[in-house]
This record gives sequence, structure tokens and C-alpha cells, in this order.
Amino acid sequence: MHSGNFSSLAFGHLAIGGLGAVSVNKQAFSWPRGRAGQYVAIGLGAVLALGAFAPVAARAATPKTLYVSQGGLDRGGCTKASPCATVSYALTKAPSGATIEVSGTIDDHPVISSPVTITTWPGGPAGSPAVLDGTASGSVVTVAADGVTLHDLTIENGALGVYNSEGTLTLTDRGIAVCPGTDQRGAARPGRGETGCTIGAAEAGFTGPTATSVTLEPAKVKAGTRVVYLAVVTPHPGTGTPTGTISFSTGSTSLCTAVLSGDVAACGATNAPAGTRTVTGAYSGGDGYAGSSGKATLTVTEP
Repeated sequence: MHSGNFSSLAFGHLAIGGLGAVSVNKQAFSWPRGRAGQYVAIGLGAVLALGAFAPVAARAATPKTLYVSQGGLDRGGCTKASPCATVSYALTKAPSGATIEVSGTIDDHPVISSPVTITTWPGGPAGSPAVLDGTASGSVVTVAADGVTLHDLTIENGALGVYNSEGTLTLTDRGIAVCPGTDQRGAARPGRGETGCTIGAAEAGFTGPTATSVTLEPAKVKAGTRVVYLAVVTPHPGTGTPTGTISFSTGSTSLCTAVLSGDVAACGATNAPAGTRTVTGAYSGGDGYAGSSGKATLTVTEP
């Protein structure tokens, strides 16, 4: 298991079968022997009737292997002789059920929208195992399809390692225990410095990104009038409930502090100085969530 920052994951072996028309043929030939012959005769008649169209359909349904390597070029069909540079480009060429073999470190943020297997390219030209690097931004891999397998990979250096937005995802390794790709908040795990998953919804050491918005009620008042300061903290990618406090201030003047309830915190104060001021609501972070802040404009006139 690769251990690095919280978004690093290592995966291992899994085989997948054909899809589409191939699954229909598999169903037919799985019938008991007594009925299989009859079905084959019917199938053969259909093939004869379709003529040249049947072989073309069979070839289209056959899974294909594409190749990606550090130092490759995003052009052509991603062949072993001429590998592509990114998994994202290879995905535009990959049929459903394809395998993409990767060699070396690839800076990429692939979004997977069809069934594929992504794995290390044994003996690939880069001479090193597959690493998908998120270049310190966003989710390294986004999964938006059923039947996706990530095998024998290192995924690192992103705000999230793997974000499974929908569908089924299989993570496998070469015989170590495989943990879930995300915790109950949708956050990648294991965390930085961890070699396995911790117990519970939040992964130790992980700080999920958040966004804080601030609203004032009212936004224009006379000096000495009470203002309600409200903040909403939203986790990314949009799951879970942050905990902690929000401190409201304007310049060097502290206004009030509130505790989050759900994802909302609110408090009131009358001590804002006269003038047009920027009010900052600063979220402290906590329980696996990173701090963040938001701003709003308050106008205070003389009484």
C-alpha cells in the first residue's frame, strides 16, 4: 500500500468481462445443454441473416488495451508502440470494457464515464509503476460510471484522491486489504501518513476543503443597531457536516463568535464602527474539515 498524503491510494488485481452484445451471448450459452443446441441454431440463423454485420458487431464489443506512458504523446490510438501522454486522452479512445495500462508518473485529472480498468503497464517504457498525480489541485480521479476498476496504481497529490460521484468502483491491490476509496463524507482515504483506514466516518489526518459564505441582516444600519451575522459552511465535494466555530470581525474589531449547528452559525452584535466595512466570517475548521472564510459588506451610519 502506498503511503503519502491523504489522497494517495495503492490498488491491485481484477479482471473484467465483456459488455454489450457479448453479455447476451454469454447468457445464451449458459443455458442447460438440452436447450443450448436449440439456441445456437437460432443464433446461427440470425448471423446468416445479418451477413457481414455480425462480425463487425462482435469486433466492436471486444475489450481493447490502450497504453499511456510518461513522455508519451496525446495522439493516435494509444498503442504500445506509440503510447499516449495522459489517461484523459486515452479515455476518449477507449471502448467500453477497455483496459488502460500506465507507465510512470502521469499529471492528470481523468474523469471516467464508461466501464474501464486502469492499471500499471508491466515493463512499460518509463520503467516504473503507474502514478496518477493531481498536481496539488482538485480530485485526481473522478468516477462517473459503473464497472470501473483501479488496479495496482498510486494516486497522489490532489485535494481528493478518488471522487466516486456515481456508479460502482473497485479498488484492488496485489493481495493487501483494500479499504474503501472514500469515507462517509466522500473524502479520499487513507489519509496522509496512514497505511490503512481508521474506524469511523472521518479519516485521521484528512482535512476536507470547505467554503464559507457570510450574510448580514440588515446590511445597512445606524451605529448601535444590532446586526445578525450568519455564516454557512459547505464541505466539498458536498457531503458531511462540518463542526467548529465562526468568528466574525471587521478590520481589527471582533464582532462575535458562533458555534456551527448543522452547517450554519449565527450571532448578533452592536459594536461595528461607523463607515462601510468588510465583515469576515472565519471558520476555524475541525473534525477533518479545513478552515475557510467568507466576506460581506456592512454599512454603518452615524445615529
